[in-house]
Amino acid sequence: MSALPTTGPARRRILTPYVIIWMAIASFALAYLALLGLRPHMFASKTPSATEIDQKLAQTRRDMERGLADLDPLRRTVGEVKMDVANLKLAAQEASVRDQVLIEKVAALETGAATAPKAPERAHTAATAPAAAIPPTPKRKAGEASSAGPSAEEIRSRALQEQEKQAQVINGQHSGGIETGSIKRANTVPPAARRQVAKPQAVGVILARAPTIDTLRLNWSILTDRHADAVRNLHPRYVVNGKASKRTYGLVVGPVASTAEAKNLCTVMKARGMPCEVSVYRGNAL
Repeated sequence: MSALPTTGPARRRILTPYVIIWMAIASFALAYLALLGLRPHMFASKTPSATEIDQKLAQTRRDMERGLADLDPLRRTVGEVKMDVANLKLAAQEASVRDQVLIEKVAALETGAATAPKAPERAHTAATAPAAAIPPTPKRKAGEASSAGPSAEEIRSRALQEQEKQAQVINGQHSGGIETGSIKRANTVPPAARRQVAKPQAVGVILARAPTIDTLRLNWSILTDRHADAVRNLHPRYVVNGKASKRTYGLVVGPVASTAEAKNLCTVMKARGMPCEVSVYRGNAL
C-alpha cells in the first residue's frame, strides 16, 4: 500500500474585515486621546454659571418692564384719541340736527312771508297836499242889501280860516286865534322833515367766521382767554350768511361806543393776527 502524504495544521487568516474595522476604531480613539492631551481647550465646553444665568434673567425682566412702561403712554394716548373722536362725532351730529331745525324754521318763515298779503302803503297826501283853492270873490251889485246872506268877503274870510286850520293841523301847531287879514299861504312840510329820526344802530365788530355755531363758541372762548383786555366788556352774537351747504356763521362782538372806537379795536386785533371788521351790532345771542 502506498502511504498518504502527511499535512500540517491549516493556518487561519488574521486580517479579516472584522479585525480591520476594530483596528480603525482603535486608531481614531488613539488620535482623539492624543489630541485631547495636546490641546484640551479645543474640546472644553464653556457652561455658564448660575450667577450669569441670574444676571441674564434679571436683564430680560428689566427689558420687559421697560417695554411695558413705554406701551402705557401709547395706550392712554389711543384712549384719549378715541374719546376725542367720539366727542367730535357727537358734536357733529348735534350741529347737524340744529342746522336742520334752523333750515326748517327759515324755510317756514320764507314760505309765510311769500304767502302773506302785502300791507298797503300809507299815503302822505294830507301833509303834501297843496292849500285849498280859494273861491273867487263874486262882485256884489250896487243896490244889493247886506241882509240877503253872507257877503263874498265873509265867505272868503271863512275859507281862509279853514285853510289856516288845516295848515296848523298839518304843521303840528295849536295856536288859538286866527287873524282874518291877508295871510300867506301855508308852506307844505317836506316828507323828510316829518319822518321821525331813527335811533342810531349800535356798532360792533366781526371777529371770526365759522361753518358751525359750536366753532364760533370755541373761537369766543379762545378770544376771551387770550385777548381778555380787548373783549372783556363786549358781548357775543352770531349772524347767519348763505344757505344750505354754503351757510356760514359770523361772530359779532359789541356793543362798541362809536365807529372810531370799533376801528381802533380792529387795529389792535389785526396787530395781534386776528381778523376784524367793523359792522352793526346785530344777530342772535351766542
